[in-house]
Amino acid sequence: MNDYSTKNVSIDNLHGKIEFRLTNDYLFRAVFQTNPVALKGLLCALLHLNENDIKKIEILNPIELGKSVTDKEFRLDIKILLNDDHIINIELQVENKGNWKERSLSYTCRMYDNLNRGANYKNVTPVMHIGILDFTLFEDNPEFYSSYLFCNEKSHKVYTDSFSIKVLDLTRTDLATDEDKAYNLDKWARLFKATTWEELKFLSKNNRFMEEVTKSMHIMTEDEILREKMIEREEFYADMRWLQERAKAAEVAENRNKELETQIKDLEARIKELTS
Repeated sequence: MNDYSTKNVSIDNLHGKIEFRLTNDYLFRAVFQTNPVALKGLLCALLHLNENDIKKIEILNPIELGKSVTDKEFRLDIKILLNDDHIINIELQVENKGNWKERSLSYTCRMYDNLNRGANYKNVTPVMHIGILDFTLFEDNPEFYSSYLFCNEKSHKVYTDSFSIKVLDLTRTDLATDEDKAYNLDKWARLFKATTWEELKFLSKNNRFMEEVTKSMHIMTEDEILREKMIEREEFYADMRWLQERAKAAEVAENRNKELETQIKDLEARIKELTS
């Protein structure tokens, strides 16, 4: 088993552009699966918790690092049992496929169905899905960090707080609230988007959690096998963007053809009217 310990790792001499940002979902998975300190820091920021509030973190879906991820169904989310009483799923999504609402709701519902046969429904483990998105989910109502609960349509009375969805928009740090900033969530968002080692070191200064992320990123991006998997993910998303662009171009062309057909029919009708 490879040693991904950051104990003797120094980031002092790192400089220049980083090859893979933390928005690479394989790098994201590798860093936070292997570095419990980094994961704890991210959870504190996302959940607005203090370090002492987190007693235990168990990753429920560990993966074998280095395994091929070319399968489009391969998921790189991190499913966590927190303090033995909450299930939290963190998923990074850089491409807007137009189905995030349905996707996140489907995953959360599956997690919520966590009772053993015959168990009392009151013993269900609360679940939360956290999406870290590199796009804005609702363009007409942008938020940096939003939270959604199941509640009454009229009174807004919360039906249950054991089922929730949160969304972090990496592109809208300008909308971070004072509370978000108090827990450094805006800095974490910038950490994901950083493109140079200088940026990473600046953000990590005086923050041991972010420093651990930076150290782990250095280790992972130096590992040839893991680098290959990161490249696979970059190529996968590049291919997906190309297909999306082709589909959009085809849709535009189809709409244009329909518009021309309508214009031709209108012109033929006008000619017929003038010559009758």
